[in-house]
Amino acid sequence: MTQPTEPNISDLKRKSVTGAFWTFGAQGGKLALQMLSVVVMARLLSPEDYGVFGMAAVFTQMVFVVKDLGLSQAAVQKKNLLPEESSALFWINVLFVLVLSAVCCLLAPAAGAFYGDARVAPIVAVSSLGYVLVGLSAQHKALLQRRLRMKELALVEVLSKAFSFAAGVVAALGGLRHWALVLATIADAFAHTVLLWAFGRWAPKFVSLRHGAGCLKFGMDVAAFSLLNFFARNLDKILIGKFHPVAAVGFYNKAYQTISFPLEHVRGPILQVAAPALARLQDDPERFRNYYRRFLSVFAFASMAPVALAIPLSDELVVALLGDQWLPASGTVALLAASAVIQPVASTRGTVLVAAGHSRTYFWWGLVNTVCAVVAFAIAAPIGIEAVALAYAVVNYGILYPSWRFFMCRTPVGWKDFVASTWRSFLGACAIVASGFLYKAFLAAPGAGALASFVLGAVFCLAVWALYWLVVPGGRAFLSTFRSDLGIAFSKFKGRGK
Repeated sequence: MTQPTEPNISDLKRKSVTGAFWTFGAQGGKLALQMLSVVVMARLLSPEDYGVFGMAAVFTQMVFVVKDLGLSQAAVQKKNLLPEESSALFWINVLFVLVLSAVCCLLAPAAGAFYGDARVAPIVAVSSLGYVLVGLSAQHKALLQRRLRMKELALVEVLSKAFSFAAGVVAALGGLRHWALVLATIADAFAHTVLLWAFGRWAPKFVSLRHGAGCLKFGMDVAAFSLLNFFARNLDKILIGKFHPVAAVGFYNKAYQTISFPLEHVRGPILQVAAPALARLQDDPERFRNYYRRFLSVFAFASMAPVALAIPLSDELVVALLGDQWLPASGTVALLAASAVIQPVASTRGTVLVAAGHSRTYFWWGLVNTVCAVVAFAIAAPIGIEAVALAYAVVNYGILYPSWRFFMCRTPVGWKDFVASTWRSFLGACAIVASGFLYKAFLAAPGAGALASFVLGAVFCLAVWALYWLVVPGGRAFLSTFRSDLGIAFSKFKGRGK
């Protein structure tokens, strides 16, 4: 098979908008499946089941983030990617994940010994199968991203999530307890690989591995950052598991999942489109900057409001989604939501550094971020899970400006661009939080069920949010531009959908 055709820069806006539209449309199905999975699995499994799986997942996912040595991002970022390079990167990836899986199996007993729980070791060993499955399709996904074929990528996400959900529910009903979560993860990886090969319409050739040398250094910087970033984002779970009972890990993991999974359905589509588009503009700083400000404005608009709702309505959200047994996690949900208002848009720092080719700066930024997280979590973990969630927020807000000041200075965008693109949405999120607490204090109906209270509170908050956008300076102009972009996407959606 020949190397797939990539989009022209002149066609980049239409491809980007249309790709985002397709991805968001399919993400609705994925979001529904994940919400259904959270609700169903939380009722079929216990907090202890989630706790055991969560302890093992810290180790398995730590390895998972470097499963492709950053070669996928290198393939997406490279201005001109030759067919021989794609094939070489595929075979390097396959060899690496085989070694990675073997090492993970050998180290599994150490993971169990760390927590003093024999159940952790076999979970780590079996989960390593997922690395091999995902490594077989990493370059297929990268090539689809380069072509901005977001329709196919979105379908892969939805169909694989449906397969994973079905496998997990069947296993949970069969009494497999925490193994149901393991099986669901492997089923997801298997479906991803099969579908990416089917949609990618590309097969690697046997070539010398030296063709991939040019991307290897870049990829290893990205992989090193990913490992550091993962450690920073998961040290909280490791320390909670060390200092507190297994159930506490379950409460924290479920709180984290409750906040993160809707955000990923916003973050994923936007960054999946933005990363290859920005990479195509790396030689044109002004267009790079304008594109970044445009997509960041949309990202902030779409991501900040949903998590802001969880701050004042955390009790109602937890009980409605998960059941009464998970109510102790509601305070942690609120604190993690406060952090999540800014974290997704702040994470675009990495997207910019990778797209602009500054992989080594990307690595150094990851190191600084990790050190800050280690200090904060080490102080907070012995206190409790809510203290850890608070530390998470302190780190995210505390390092925001310094990171732009010292690490982004060589890129086409700067701190003023970030603030100009996000301030309206951030103040809108603050309006949601204030109106949510106002609703609970004066307007909430006594005795109403958790679901009814959450829905009514959310409607009130979103009504205030909509009014805010009509009166804030520049709000109407932004909504008009947003509506125009949707018109471009929808007209293409009704056509070929490509």
